[in-house]
Amino acid sequence: MEFTKTTYKERTKKQVIYTEEEAKQILITKLEEELKKQIQEEEKIVNTQINSKLEDETVQVELIYEVLENIGTKEKILF
Repeated sequence: MEFTKTTYKERTKKQVIYTEEEAKQILITKLEEELKKQIQEEEKIVNTQINSKLEDETVQVELIYEVLENIGTKEKILF
């Protein structure tokens, strides 16, 4: 004997229109979340640069973080 369960879900498409400033803020928030996932706890964000432009009703945002990180290693020098 075999039981099979089938589930159907309805999916609707919803179009949302944002102002340029709203779209810019949403994109900046999402980009910050993604970048902060890649930054280690001991690393420090020194500078943030945000570039944005509106092109054909599309907002493009570039978020640049300048991060201070320790890239040196400790080694014993023998003579």
